[in-house]
Amino acid sequence: MLGWFLSRITGKASDPLALYHAGAFVEAERLAEERLQKNAADRKASLAQAMLLVDRGRGKDAIEIAERLLAPARKDAQAWLVIARAHSSVGRRKAAGEALASAAKLAGNEPSVRAELALHALSEGRVDDAAKHLERVRGGGPRVAKAHSELGADLLHRQQREAAARHLQQAIATDPNDAVAHANLGALRKDEGSFDEAARLLERAVELQPALVEAAFNLAMLRIQDRNWSGAQRLLRDYVAARPRDADAQYWLANALVGDGDVAGARAACQAALRADNQHARARWALVMSQLPAVPMSVSEQQAGLADFGTELDKLALWCRTKAPEGVHEAVGSQQPFFIAYIEDNHREVLKRYGALCTELMGQWARRVKVPEPAPARGGKLKVGIVSAHIHSHSVWHALLRGWVEHLDADRFELQLFHTGMLEDAETKWAASRVAHLHHDLGGWTSWAKAVSDAQLDVLIYPEIGMDSTTVRLASLRLARVQLAGWGHPVTTGLPTIDGFLSAEAFEPADAQQHYSEKLVALPGLGCAYPPTAPKRKRPTWPSGASRRTTACCSRRASPSSTRRPTTRSG
Repeated sequence: MLGWFLSRITGKASDPLALYHAGAFVEAERLAEERLQKNAADRKASLAQAMLLVDRGRGKDAIEIAERLLAPARKDAQAWLVIARAHSSVGRRKAAGEALASAAKLAGNEPSVRAELALHALSEGRVDDAAKHLERVRGGGPRVAKAHSELGADLLHRQQREAAARHLQQAIATDPNDAVAHANLGALRKDEGSFDEAARLLERAVELQPALVEAAFNLAMLRIQDRNWSGAQRLLRDYVAARPRDADAQYWLANALVGDGDVAGARAACQAALRADNQHARARWALVMSQLPAVPMSVSEQQAGLADFGTELDKLALWCRTKAPEGVHEAVGSQQPFFIAYIEDNHREVLKRYGALCTELMGQWARRVKVPEPAPARGGKLKVGIVSAHIHSHSVWHALLRGWVEHLDADRFELQLFHTGMLEDAETKWAASRVAHLHHDLGGWTSWAKAVSDAQLDVLIYPEIGMDSTTVRLASLRLARVQLAGWGHPVTTGLPTIDGFLSAEAFEPADAQQHYSEKLVALPGLGCAYPPTAPKRKRPTWPSGASRRTTACCSRRASPSSTRRPTTRSG
């Protein structure tokens, strides 16, 4: 802020009032004191002192100074401005308005007066008037920045996003240290999907004002979206330290902890959320899922986790059916029993109970909004849809989907892809060129449900139910006559809305059907066309005179190319 001042008031460094309006408060106070010691009647020094007193909550003392200055002649706009600000600081809007009117008559085009008029209009809810005042401002300073910042925040609350962004940008340009403007513009950009810019703005807000916990919360949501679990945890721990009764923040802390495999910590965060709000449906849902250990340290811990999962699931189902608030279906998919797939056991019965609850809750929503029945059978090409969050370079895409997209006979099948994920790359573009239609970037899960329903599909395939919140919500609905799951997540879904599970002969033993609630369809071989890799061979070059002796080395186990984590989304 001092840099802004130095670049604009060259030649006025001896004016304490100009220093104050430029935001150089320390310098203004020092200079005012020096000048008042020499001359107690120094007008500009007195006004600067009065402005500083208002900022410190000493409005009565500030008014005494201003009234003294107005006594000989009531034509000092800055004295009226002091009085207006003093009255405004204690909520005397009428008195503040009268003083501002006097200031405006005398110096209506001064930035400090115009900014105060805008702030006064905002305090009375006159948003349009505030905007008109700021349009006439020619200059800067902290109060101008504050007026733009507060108007931007008000417009953001009113969902006037474009106008809000303009004023928040102007606030930051006027005062680069305005943490609140950074935080609000960051929140706006986050909601728009401009995540990189949002992260920069929110990081700056937290840097400028660490106690601005709203910025920390929004930044944590971006960290979760990027699967930066430890970064999200740090921010959310700071947030809940300041606001321990915020149930939603405790819930998202649980999400971040699950991302790192700390299910014990996640359980504690869920319990804290429920102590703050025992109607928090997603926290109850997450508490059930966090019973499953990510990496069990013993067989007994693994078995105890399975037993606790079943017990808590039954408690959740009873609560949902008897005490849950309206909108409890939003909890479906917010967390999923991801880790159960890595416990060697038959999970059919417990996942059937889980699936029954998912479909029951989603079915209530479907009946309320009147989701149409699936399209009846008809002649011609079979209309097939595939719903996946991973229609891009991803293990699910390469292992299953790409081969299906490439080799399904276009003369027999009309294929549509519903890409519910966020990432796009060359594989996404290739997929779009191979199918009748690729749907992407439709917004929330309700928009996806409508798009899939409107497509009137004969067959709907979900390759990886259990890895994405949108996918499991859609899969819990009946949107096509035949609905199938794939082995992108290799465990039964338990959903009564899923008719068949596409697995592979190479994977399944003779008694495999008893592990599935769906009809098991074991496709030949691996059940997919996995494209072979073709690494380029290169003859090694040897240093001159080096021996080409073959050296034995120890064998190493291949490590997985990627680690799958539960997908969590903000909002």
